Amino acid sequence: MTIDTLLSLLEKVRRTGDGKYIACCPAHDDSDPSLAVTDLPDGRILIYCFAGCSPGAVVESLGLSLNDLFPDGGIAQHMHGGTPGYRKQQIQKANDIETDRLILRMAEESRKKRETLSRDDLELEKQAFLNVRNHERKRNGETQWQE
Repeated sequence: MTIDTLLSLLEKVRRTGDGKYIACCPAHDDSDPSLAVTDLPDGRILIYCFAGCSPGAVVESLGLSLNDLFPDGGIAQHMHGGTPGYRKQQIQKANDIETDRLILRMAEESRKKRETLSRDDLELEKQAFLNVRNHERKRNGETQWQE
């Protein structure tokens, strides 16, 4: 599935950056867009509902499956090598860091619009920042810092 196909199934779609969109989540009664959608360079599509809906619930409500978010139509086919449990863990790590980066971009967009972030949003932003920083430090062979 392409990003354009997925976006055509959603309501109130707005582009927030290069390959990044926000829309109403179809898995719950959403009048203020809370579903972040990111088109990753390798063709995968990342979705995250800030109201808490799981990716599975989001795609099910559209009559799709999680496999539809991958360019080759399958999660296992996307990851090469390792056991199914290892591949699942690697997929989760990749999705987590992309979600954290998306949270940071959305917080930045809110600040640009002079919107006030709630205490929960600030805490989510802080944790996302720490996660991204630790991920980058680990990738660069540096010591990780926790707060």
